[in-house]
Amino acid sequence: MKLIGSKIENELRTSLTASNLSLFNSNNEVIKKLKLVYPEMISAYILNWIPEQGEDIYFILINGSIIVQIEYNREDDECYITETFSIPEYYKGITKTSKLKLTIALELATKEMNKNAGK
Repeated sequence: MKLIGSKIENELRTSLTASNLSLFNSNNEVIKKLKLVYPEMISAYILNWIPEQGEDIYFILINGSIIVQIEYNREDDECYITETFSIPEYYKGITKTSKLKLTIALELATKEMNKNAGK
């Protein structure tokens, strides 16, 4: 999907950047689980969040290369990685807006990975 600098793209970019900052600036069970399973993690962007009755389901892009589905059970304060997807696998089953969000997240992750590669 080609980016054109539209208002919706800018809004999604702002939201994704906030999700990355929120994850890395927190000490919740989601980031703890991600850091445990992916110690090489440099970037993480929340692509989708589904609040359920007793749990939250997140789809998170890790390092621009894999998407992790993680369930956070609020009752026992535990996180479980329930599934992982390659970028093409995830892309197949999502809406146009979600594809746009993924494209922007990939762009942000690539920039972040390139910036950290120089360190």
